[in-house]
Amino acid sequence: MSDIPTISASPLPDLRVVARSNPDVFTLLVNAWDTDSRALGMDAFDAVCHRVSNLLTNPASVEGSAGLLTPAQEKLLDQYVKYVPDVTADLLAPVEAELGNSGLRNFIDTLYIVDQATRLDITHRRLFDVDAIQSSVLDSPWELKKTSPSRANVLYHDAIAAKKTILPQIDRELVRLRAGDYHHCEYCRSIRIELDGAPVVSRDLESRIANYEESDLTPGQKAALAYADAHMQEPTRVDRALRDRLRENYTTEEIIQITLEVSCWNYQKLLVALALAPRANDEYITLVSIDDQGVIHHGELLNY
Repeated sequence: MSDIPTISASPLPDLRVVARSNPDVFTLLVNAWDTDSRALGMDAFDAVCHRVSNLLTNPASVEGSAGLLTPAQEKLLDQYVKYVPDVTADLLAPVEAELGNSGLRNFIDTLYIVDQATRLDITHRRLFDVDAIQSSVLDSPWELKKTSPSRANVLYHDAIAAKKTILPQIDRELVRLRAGDYHHCEYCRSIRIELDGAPVVSRDLESRIANYEESDLTPGQKAALAYADAHMQEPTRVDRALRDRLRENYTTEEIIQITLEVSCWNYQKLLVALALAPRANDEYITLVSIDDQGVIHHGELLNY
């Protein structure tokens, strides 16, 4: 491929910041977008893209999808985008009846990648001078691989999780914990990334996350958590004040990484929607490590 795929009338959001700074991650995002659009079908995929964009930028303008999505699919999509813990079996069942089990999974996989790509587009336009980056950065020969939607999405998530960056590990883990709590992901709530046999974020530090703005966390950590909240709840809330807070405490590359970390750990939305996120252990907290491929490995148990 010599450019971004155009099999869909809905092009991939303009994520040239990611394409320039993390071409490996962008390649996988392109691949997931292409794979999901093929699995769902062009018309339905375009309807999903349009509805997600409106929900995140101008919810008052959201209208019916002219039959491209069924009412049941629209209801499921809307709740997924707005607040995934409230996705219930009653919302899933009619869509599964329409599409089958694999079709429902493809639909949720598509919601994940469209939702996250759109949120990154919205927030990056507020954080960076996107127009200053030559659009030609989007014209690299992105290699598309044939795979399933679920596998394509996992590869996107794992590529970010595997990154060894200059972003402090504590800050990465604070963002992950915030995402797990907001999305009610029991799996993510039950694991802690470890370093030298101990949690990267201590129990005492973790207790400050809920009311982070009033805590003694560092200004940078507060800004990172504020970005995480905006990304997950209302991306248009990212404003100049938040951008300035991030710039005062992180480099441009670190800010980009924060945005990708939040997107990565929003994979929880997919798992929560499908009730595929049980605790790693019913009684204990599980220490985990992430290898160079982004795969999570379980370790010791903690009596938290």
